[in-house]
Formats: sequence, C-alpha cells, structure tokens
Amino acid sequence: MTIKRLFLVIFFFCCCLVLTLPAKFVYQWLDPNTDIQLSGINGSLFHGQIQQVHIPANKNETIQLENIAWSFNPLKKILNSMPVNLHFNDDDLIGTMNLDASYPNQISVDADFHKINLAIINPLLNNFADIIGKGSLNIHQLSLNNQLITALNGQIIGNNIHLSLAFNQLNIETVSLSALLNHEQEIVIQIKDMSSANSFEINWRIKQQEKFIQLIDSSGYIVANSNLAKQLKDMLPVFARKQGNRWQIEYSFANIRIPI
Repeated sequence: MTIKRLFLVIFFFCCCLVLTLPAKFVYQWLDPNTDIQLSGINGSLFHGQIQQVHIPANKNETIQLENIAWSFNPLKKILNSMPVNLHFNDDDLIGTMNLDASYPNQISVDADFHKINLAIINPLLNNFADIIGKGSLNIHQLSLNNQLITALNGQIIGNNIHLSLAFNQLNIETVSLSALLNHEQEIVIQIKDMSSANSFEINWRIKQQEKFIQLIDSSGYIVANSNLAKQLKDMLPVFARKQGNRWQIEYSFANIRIPI
C-alpha cells in the first residue's frame, strides 16, 4: 500500500469515527462559544434528539423549546448542499422544518407547523409588542442569499389573538398573515380577517436592502363598524380615509428604514 493510499484510509477512518460518535460527546468536545444551551442530547450527528434548547432573546427573556429531533445526510455535502430535517414536538411548537445550506451563502427553508404558540416570539420583539394566541405556520418557500431574501411564500393563521402595543391593545378572532416576494423583488405582506365577517384586509410593500428594509406603502380596508375599527378609532384618520362603510387605507411611507 502506498503512502497516499494509507493517508486516504486513515482520513476516511477518522471521518467515520467522528460522524458516528454520540452527538452529546461531539457537542462537549466542540465546546461552542455561544449562549444557546442544549440539554438532553441523544443520538449521533446523523440522527438524534435534544430534550431542551434555551435561546437568549434579550437581557431578561429566553426562548425555550423541547423535544427537537434532527436528521442529516452527509453524503449530499459532497454536492455543496447540507440538508437538515428538524422535528419539533414541544407544547408550544409541533411540526417539521427542512433546512438546506448551499455554497457559498445560500439557505433554503420550508416548514409546516400545525401548532404554534405565538407567545414564543415575544422575546424577539424586544418589548415593542406582546402577543398571545395560537395558530399554524406554513412556509412553502424561503430562500436567502447573502442575507437577502430571494424567494418567499408563507402564511401564519392565528386564532384568538391579543396584541399589546405601546399605543393600543388589539383583540382579533381569526387572522391570516401571508408574505411573498413579488417580481419586483419586494416583500408583500397581507393581514386578513379570516372570520365570516371579512372585516379587514391590510397590505404592506417592503423593499429590502443589504442592511435594512424600507417600508414603501400600505393599502387595504377596514370595515367601519368592525371590532378592529373600534379598537383603532383614534388612529384610523391618520392613515385611512372614510368611504361609505369602510376605512380605505392608502398610505405611502416617507423614507422609513428599519435596520436588520
């Protein structure tokens, strides 16, 4: 056996050894420098489960998830693709998510969560808002390249939503929030009443840049005698005008940029 073949055999043996080691041992050996805490790690790098994950969101709050399983196919890494399948079976989150990272900076995501407690996102809102409610989340397609969204199609349906904002509190029975990327590479977000009353529909167009997003305009309507109109009665004249039994929304934002 030549020296070159000997090194190839040793290299292959080492790779197999690392990939078949228990995931808990590999995690402890890597000792990642992060505030994310994992506990109850079982299985291997190919297939395993984590009992608890604690993710710091701000100074005072953390996101806690339980019973997360994963599966990983290392052979596809040879083709510059690294797919990971995640399964969530938490009290606040039940469903699946598929991630695919490709060279050099591309990420694709699709997900189907038939149960989600919307309160788990509150730590990410950094005290700007507080939301209570349950619903479902379906991401048909989400692709990012160098942190810019290149494809987007998803929907959240929420039930019995209570939203606390700095200026108001809103209660909504059933609502749909959908997002997609149009042909002009603008993110279009639509919030719509899913009850039989069909009392509101609000749309936003958002332009994405490298380090910020820019609000372009908002359009839609709110039925004048609806619960949402009553809860926003002091604000509606600012961004909408009364037309018959509806408040018509036609508002353009003046160079409003939000860092990301």
